[in-house]
Amino acid sequence: MYTVAHDVKAPLSGIIGALSLMQGDETVLANPELTEIANLSSAAALHLSGMVNSLLEYSKMSLNKQAIERVELKEILGQIAILLFPPKNINIVIADKMPVFNTRKLKIEQVFQNLISNAIKYNGKEKGVIEIGYTDAGEYYCFYVKDNGMGISEADKNSVFSLLKTTSNISTADSSTGFGLNIIKLIVEEQGGKIWFDSRPGHGSTFFFEWKK
Repeated sequence: MYTVAHDVKAPLSGIIGALSLMQGDETVLANPELTEIANLSSAAALHLSGMVNSLLEYSKMSLNKQAIERVELKEILGQIAILLFPPKNINIVIADKMPVFNTRKLKIEQVFQNLISNAIKYNGKEKGVIEIGYTDAGEYYCFYVKDNGMGISEADKNSVFSLLKTTSNISTADSSTGFGLNIIKLIVEEQGGKIWFDSRPGHGSTFFFEWKK
């Protein structure tokens, strides 16, 4: 984690610098649409930079030393929904009430960001809908991310959480590396929970995960 975060930091700094120049460019400033894109891109890059810095610090700590913070989940999910740049045909619906509790903020943010990102990339519907919510399961919160996308084939279901394995689904955005779902499975299990999914080809997927209160 430390090596990857460290290697990402240098090119990311270059991207942030380039976006800063774009934000001050006369051509960009004269076009409201370009200005909005430049500002959103800059905000996303700065958000990623903050995550990289957190990962650098996080990777140096054992689990019992990792910071526990007060997390307002609805606010975090709203930020993720904006910073992932969903296409205009994708509607992200967050439940009216989401928990506010003490937990490892970076970890739960990583899990939701990966699941929502996948739901966006593997949708392909004319009108895509992603629903995020939870149920109270006693010792745990049981969260879900539900989409109406292409779903997961029977042949792929056993390899969804495997390291470096990708499904046969074709992404509508960048290509999959095969790391994401394996990493979030490790994160969820580190917190004492479990992750699973329900999916029908052509009818979407729902990913569930438990997170200890």
